[in-house]
Amino acid sequence: MLNKKEINHLIKEKNLIENYINLDKQLAPNGFDLTVGKIFEFESAGDIDFSNSERVVPQGKELIPEKISKRIHVDGGCYHKVPTK
Repeated sequence: MLNKKEINHLIKEKNLIENYINLDKQLAPNGFDLTVGKIFEFESAGDIDFSNSERVVPQGKELIPEKISKRIHVDGGCYHKVPTK
């Protein structure tokens, strides 16, 4: 496990993480808080199998931020995809 000082060094010297918004706020004692790019909720079920020959990737619907607050309300549960920036 890396500590805050080690992570900071790797970010600045080795470009471990790029395109962050605010290093001081996102750098945690033993980690880094990522910025959510988009959030998708499940709209359908998926299937997996041993060989992946019958894999079905579930479809998702993007949750759109509120115009004024720029917040996204997420109910409890699973989310299909949460890409980071």
